[in-house]
Amino acid sequence: MKKKIIYSSLLTALLSASSCALAGGPEIIPLPDYFSGMYVGGIGGVHHNTFNGNSQVVLTQPSTAIGIIGLLPIAGIPAGTLYNSDIGGGEYDGFGGIQGGFGKVINQQFYVGIQGWGEWGSSSETDNQFASVPFTPINLIAVVITPVANASTSTTTKINNDYGVAAKLGWVVAPRSMIYGKIGASWADIEVDNSLNALASLDVSSPVIGTIINATTTAGTSSSSESTKLGLLLGIGFEQFVYQDIVSINVEGTYTNYGQVSSNGQVSGNTSLSILPALLPVLPTLNFPFTTNVFSGANTNVQVSTLMAGVNFYFGRSWL
Repeated sequence: MKKKIIYSSLLTALLSASSCALAGGPEIIPLPDYFSGMYVGGIGGVHHNTFNGNSQVVLTQPSTAIGIIGLLPIAGIPAGTLYNSDIGGGEYDGFGGIQGGFGKVINQQFYVGIQGWGEWGSSSETDNQFASVPFTPINLIAVVITPVANASTSTTTKINNDYGVAAKLGWVVAPRSMIYGKIGASWADIEVDNSLNALASLDVSSPVIGTIINATTTAGTSSSSESTKLGLLLGIGFEQFVYQDIVSINVEGTYTNYGQVSSNGQVSGNTSLSILPALLPVLPTLNFPFTTNVFSGANTNVQVSTLMAGVNFYFGRSWL
């Protein structure tokens, strides 16, 4: 009797194993697919905007008239760069906006998706420069010629808002956790304002009678350039679900290079010339307004590094 019971148990076990084998083995339950689908959310973070470039004044043609930065009534200046100074700086400012996208998890491990965003905020950097041209007084037999020239510039670079689109490629390290990278394009409104003020004077004097001739030139210009620039964006981040399969949070860092922006303006001003009345008693002080072939310009490279966080709301993942 005991043998019959043992044989019956073995037969039952064999039949059960055969059934599992015929059915393809034990049933495998797939892990929840948290990240596949569409999402929208809000973002906020800190931007570090870096501006590096130069400000310059260029004489495009030689001049022999009284004019800007050392132009003398008796001698001219050859064409070339009269003033060139490096400018730059960095600012930290807060930005906020929205993001959204969709994607698909492949083999429960790899994520492929696309993301778009828009941010609102503003950041600016102003760089002020001053330069003085070192002249040595010229001592002749009876007169001393003293030229003086200096110039100051102010350059402000401003970046407003940004929006873009990027590929989002990730690795699901746990059912609810993912590390991802981003590569895409970002657009931002970038403005450059540049101004120049210059003073040049020439004094011809005699130790006996004082000033014989004085020529003073004041000049200035301002220019502004505003455009929407396209930059390459690279980033890396981490995303974690915090409420069921609906709400996630993400933290990411990005870097964007918008390239060079520039602004140029033509210089205009006025030269006043006075001569000792004893030499020309009927000649009053003369004024000569002018617009020269001198151009003031600023060129700035703009890079933005960002650290931000976001909250995402997922829906419609069954669509994929």
